[in-house]
Amino acid sequence: MAYILAMHPANRVRELRKAAKLSQSDLAQRTGVSQPFISQIENQDGLTLDIARMRSLAREFGCFPADLLTDDDNPDRLTPDERRLLANYRRAEPSQRLLIERVAEPLTGEVDTGDRRAA
Repeated sequence: MAYILAMHPANRVRELRKAAKLSQSDLAQRTGVSQPFISQIENQDGLTLDIARMRSLAREFGCFPADLLTDDDNPDRLTPDERRLLANYRRAEPSQRLLIERVAEPLTGEVDTGDRRAA
């Protein structure tokens, strides 16, 4: 069975396109679709957008396909600053991660009572 993810009306394509300083024509050319198609996506003219097109748009915007969705449909979307922090955490060595967690816990009010030691 094939699964098709389709993005329905509310989306952030216009917002992301403008932030990237692209015209609809520029975005259409870069993603291989027509300018009227981009307009329909932005104006939410009853189109559904399949995952392949979502991936193509996301690549142009430097984001994940899920980031094309509004906050209502993707409430856990990360901000650029959150992505940067997460990327730094993921690149850190285990001992560095432990330090990051120890610093963050008192600042966020979350206290981990587990006894984790760096490898």
